[in-house]
Amino acid sequence: MTTNGCDAAPRLAITVTFENDALVQIVSTDNTPCVFQGVSYSIANGKSNYVWSVTNGTITTGGGNADGSVTISWSDVGPGQVSVTYINNCDETTTKTLGVTVASCSDLTITNTVSNPTPNFGDEIVFTITVNNVGEGTIINTLVSELIPSGYSLVSFSTTTGVYDPATQIWTIPTLNAGQSQVLEVKLLVLPSGNYNNVATIEISTPLDVDPTNNSATALVEPICLTVYNEFTPNNDGTNDLFRIDCIESYPNNELKVFNRYGALVYSKVHYENDWDGTANVSGVINRGDMLPTGTYFYVITLGDGTVKKGWLSIMR
Repeated sequence: MTTNGCDAAPRLAITVTFENDALVQIVSTDNTPCVFQGVSYSIANGKSNYVWSVTNGTITTGGGNADGSVTISWSDVGPGQVSVTYINNCDETTTKTLGVTVASCSDLTITNTVSNPTPNFGDEIVFTITVNNVGEGTIINTLVSELIPSGYSLVSFSTTTGVYDPATQIWTIPTLNAGQSQVLEVKLLVLPSGNYNNVATIEISTPLDVDPTNNSATALVEPICLTVYNEFTPNNDGTNDLFRIDCIESYPNNELKVFNRYGALVYSKVHYENDWDGTANVSGVINRGDMLPTGTYFYVITLGDGTVKKGWLSIMR
């Protein structure tokens, strides 16, 4: 309407925006999700009546009728899909779908250490096997083989998690979170013969490890051949007449000292050569050159390399 050729009132400018719903897609916090890793997904222009669905995954948070976002834990490596149906700002029902490719993102490592790499026969040693998840995602159902070599017998074992089966010699770890480590300790008795190098191996996991090159670890052990036969019968019958120490010749700087039950020195020799017949060579409670009586004595063997071995011996006549 005009008056005298002029507008009767100021014109109002109105801005009209047309929303292209096809351009609005599901967005995520991680475009390359890892298996078992929680990833958030959202839709920007939704309004109400959300219905979320997932293939190859599980909704862990959100996902309700009023939720424009969800957090999804992907169940397995490979293709996955997240979809949402909702009423948009134009009161239209629409569905959006996003395909994903789920990666493993896992990396397990294993270490194997031994409490004493040079034990004596008859000693007990402990192997410590540690499995580490240095990847980004959680790993489940990890199986680790700890096959006891023939040079040992099992004494005991313990784990920080899971179960070690001494029959199958398999350690099962139910769950290993990112950045987490778990430990198996195996105590073994060193036998006089057999194989002594201990190998622990990650056999399988879910998902499979992306780098299998660090899934096996060996602890090297070289027992010392130093067995002390602590009972002998010096009666000149030709059998077991001398105090014998296996492999003592491998330690030319050795020294043997024998004490009676009261702590008095009765025998001493540098570079012992398995030739003692129970005769005292130190005067004291008994004269030098006299035969020691039947009884229990205490020995100290210094090997010359810093190693000292102590124990008891019995003379029987």
